Amino acid sequence: FHPEKTRKFYSDIYARSPEGKASMLQDLEAGRLTQVDMLNGYLCVTGDRLGIDTPYNDALVRIVHGIEKGELPLSIENVQYFPHVHYPDREE
Repeated sequence: FHPEKTRKFYSDIYARSPEGKASMLQDLEAGRLTQVDMLNGYLCVTGDRLGIDTPYNDALVRIVHGIEKGELPLSIENVQYFPHVHYPDREE
């Protein structure tokens, strides 16, 4: 896992299409249940089975479930529930 390469990859994608919106976000905005269990949840279960930690996917699943249940707001502030990642090119 290379956080900087991952950040650059997604930054480049979103820079080309800033009006784009993930289908999961569209579902949350419309008050619909998402496919988080089939997508990210599958990675968590597979990681558990193989003994591989998946802390970011685990956090994402918890956050999305919290939003679906009305326990968390649909807000960028939910990033606080992700494990901390240090990006060497950013001041923190």
